[in-house]
Amino acid sequence: MEQPEMTPYRNASGRSNVAQYEFTDDWFQVVFKNGAYRHYLYDHNRPGRAAVEKMKQLATRGSGLNACITTVVGSKYVRRW
Repeated sequence: MEQPEMTPYRNASGRSNVAQYEFTDDWFQVVFKNGAYRHYLYDHNRPGRAAVEKMKQLATRGSGLNACITTVVGSKYVRRW
């Protein structure tokens, strides 16, 4: 089975470390351009529904996602790899 392609992050500011993202009703996954761990998974349990919904909104808008993850979400991820 082929993996679906993730959506490239628009990066309106041109300064974001976010490369691409993918989400469903229940979870949000982000891939960063750099870092020891580049893939991060978040869900409604961790960091919580409100944070996941905010990340979805920012990702779709193409602005503010990196800042939100850095300042609000922090290390509240389900898994990183």
